[in-house]
Amino acid sequence: MRVRMEWMRRLWLLGGVVLVMLAAGCANVDELKRQNADLQARLAAVEAERDSLQDQSSVLEAESRSLNERLSQAQASASELEELRRKLGGDVELTLRGGLVTMELPDKVLYRSGEAKLTEAGKATLRRVASALNSEFAGQSLRVEGHTDTDPIRRTRQLYKSNWELSSARALEVVHFLTEQCGVAPQRLHAAAFSQYRPVAPNSTTAGKQQNRRVAIVILPGEKK
Repeated sequence: MRVRMEWMRRLWLLGGVVLVMLAAGCANVDELKRQNADLQARLAAVEAERDSLQDQSSVLEAESRSLNERLSQAQASASELEELRRKLGGDVELTLRGGLVTMELPDKVLYRSGEAKLTEAGKATLRRVASALNSEFAGQSLRVEGHTDTDPIRRTRQLYKSNWELSSARALEVVHFLTEQCGVAPQRLHAAAFSQYRPVAPNSTTAGKQQNRRVAIVILPGEKK
């Protein structure tokens, strides 16, 4: 009887040990499962970040190619504009305003003060301009703009009521000369008068007023005429 009870006690202890081991084993399995799930989630996050970085890299490469192309075009355009400046001479300022090539001629190059009749020097300058318009910008539409400073008309008040009339007359004089004397197709041209309301410099100084008194020939985008 005593031997039997001893065996039963040993079996009970052994069962307890087994249960403890099983419990520990289950706990280890659960921990391993948790760690595995965590690793899988981290791996998925890394893969997603890798894919995102690859996409960003592709976008950046495309943007870099586009910027390089634009830089090459800009450098070519700058070189062409510099060559054109040389051909036009120092009387004509060649600029990019609002992305449009613009030839600006100070009023003193073309006219006497307060007048709209072209001087001989002005005609010579416009012939050089017309040559460029018919070659480098062949067929492009053109806007001839008249601009003044803020000084009111005095000496030629009987001819021009205000700077509106003077700027309009000066723009039209250039249009007539380009079409009638220089072979620029009339359908390419239109005139615009801005009076004193499109200054490029302050009218508070003599130098600023000189800059504002000008005729601008703007090369327009779009269909060629």
